[in-house]
Amino acid sequence: MRIAWFRPADTDAANPLDATATLIDELRRTDDIDVIVEARAHDFVWQQLQRPWDLCVFELDNTHAHQFIWGYLPNYPGVALLSSIDVATPFSTRYSSSALSSFRYTSERPRVAL
Repeated sequence: MRIAWFRPADTDAANPLDATATLIDELRRTDDIDVIVEARAHDFVWQQLQRPWDLCVFELDNTHAHQFIWGYLPNYPGVALLSSIDVATPFSTRYSSSALSSFRYTSERPRVAL
């Protein structure tokens, strides 16, 4: 299977804080995985037209480094890997016109009922 994996940086299995890098390296044993980082993301569009990937994985978080990924979500279906529970940020609200018209940013964290 050919997978396009959107993430803010290339994999670094030596980094103990990058748990996804270990997953990607393990999946590479059986699948062809291309990591799409911001510097190469513009190439994804024409490469997808020439030789489509079977699956897109979008590694999402509410950091500036992940911001470029949000633009690909509405156009390329795939799997979202959420790195935190509060991913509903200004990046995600831009795709809802009703949410955009009433959007007001606050530093208050959303409450999650467990």
